[in-house]
Amino acid sequence: MIDHRRLGKVGLAALLLAGYYGFVRYTGTGIPCLFRFVFHLKCPGCGITHMLLALGRGDFQGAFYSHPVLFCFSPFLGWILLKYLAKYFPKYGITDAQINEIARASALHDIGKIGIPDSILLKPGKLTDEEFETMKTHTTIGCDMLKKFKKEEDNEFYRYCYDICRYHHERWDGNGYPDHLAGDEIPIWAQVVSIVDVYDALISERVYKAAFPHTVAYEMIQNGECGQFSPDILECFELANEDFFDMVDVNRIFSFM
Repeated sequence: MIDHRRLGKVGLAALLLAGYYGFVRYTGTGIPCLFRFVFHLKCPGCGITHMLLALGRGDFQGAFYSHPVLFCFSPFLGWILLKYLAKYFPKYGITDAQINEIARASALHDIGKIGIPDSILLKPGKLTDEEFETMKTHTTIGCDMLKKFKKEEDNEFYRYCYDICRYHHERWDGNGYPDHLAGDEIPIWAQVVSIVDVYDALISERVYKAAFPHTVAYEMIQNGECGQFSPDILECFELANEDFFDMVDVNRIFSFM
C-alpha cells in the first residue's frame, strides 16, 4: 500500500486523477468515481498506481500507457475524428503516432476543474456571469497543474496535453477563452478536442440538463449553436457522424460498468 503522506508530487498527481474521475467523466456528484480511484490507489499492482508514479516522475507517456480506462469514450471520439482529419486533410500532417498521442492527451483536457468549487461545478442551474468567469479559469488552472510535471522542454506529449487543456474552449471566430485565439492560431489538436468536448457534453446527462439524442447534438453543432468551428473540423465531424452514433450506443450499453 502506498503511504499517501509521502507521495510528494505523486500526491498532486492523485488530485489530477481524482479530478479526471470526478469531473471529466461528469458523474453528477463525482463520489462513485472518486471511490473507485481511492480503491485502486490502495492496490500497488494496479494500473492507476503505476500512472500516479509515472506522473510523479514527469513520465507523461508512461502514465497514459499504464491504464486503459483513460482511453475511454471522449478520447475515442477524438481518435475517430483525427483519423478522418489525417485522411481527408493531409495538409495538417497528422500521423498515426500523433493521433494516438493526442487522443491520450485529451483525457486531461478538464483537469483544471478540480480547482473549481463544487458549488459551481455541480450547480443544477444556469451559472451567473461571475460563476461562469470562475468556471472559465479551469483551462489555466489545468495548465498550471501540468507545469508541475514538466521535465523536458521538447516533450511532444506534454505539448499536446498543455495545448488541449488551455485551448479546448477557443473558437474559430475568436469568441472563445481564455486567450481569444481565432482561426489557425488554435492548435489543430485543440480544435478536434473542442468539438468532441461539446458533442460529449450535449449527449451526456449533466446536473443541469438531460442528455440530447445524437441527431439533435449533431444538428446543434453543425448549425453553430455551440460556437464556431473550422470548416475542416466540421467536415470531419460530418464524415464521422455514423461512427459517433455507433459509439454513443456502445457507450450507453456499457455505462453500467
